[in-house]
Amino acid sequence: MEIIDFSWDLESAGWTYEGKEVHVALSNINFANLDAEENYIYIVCGENFSENNIHYLTFDGKEILAYDKTSGSITWEYDGNIIEVQCEHLENARLYTMESLIMAIAADGQGNTKLIGWRLDGTLAFETAAPPEYKLSYLSSVDKKPTVVCEGSPAQSDKYGRNTWHFSIDTATGELIKSELAH
Repeated sequence: MEIIDFSWDLESAGWTYEGKEVHVALSNINFANLDAEENYIYIVCGENFSENNIHYLTFDGKEILAYDKTSGSITWEYDGNIIEVQCEHLENARLYTMESLIMAIAADGQGNTKLIGWRLDGTLAFETAAPPEYKLSYLSSVDKKPTVVCEGSPAQSDKYGRNTWHFSIDTATGELIKSELAH
């Protein structure tokens, strides 16, 4: 099914899905996007245009993942229960439904970043430091497989000066494997 009439403003987002109007009220919406490929609505909120509160919603308006960068709280629903984990210095998080994982990037304030993965029941699956001479930038996917985009030091640049790469994520261990250039 397709979404029609998708719109948003500072205080709400709305759309029509399967003939039903969906309306979600949130404060300080800075951006909202319909991701038809991944089947969710993505909403970024924050006072004074900060991007501190992020919400992922199903097309029928149910929240499937939310995180607050200020508090480090990541919440989602699993088996009828609300699961919440804390992640100090949270930069971003994402649900990977096919892999049954929540992943997040955290920084230590010293320029070091790490990838953290949780199973949907909230148990820690892995914690992996960024590859040497790289910083984790954001979570992504390539061919529907989880990746993390990393920015390398100048020494990691190719002959054209490009140093931003996708690293595929081994979802069992958290191992990061350099895979392809990020755009």
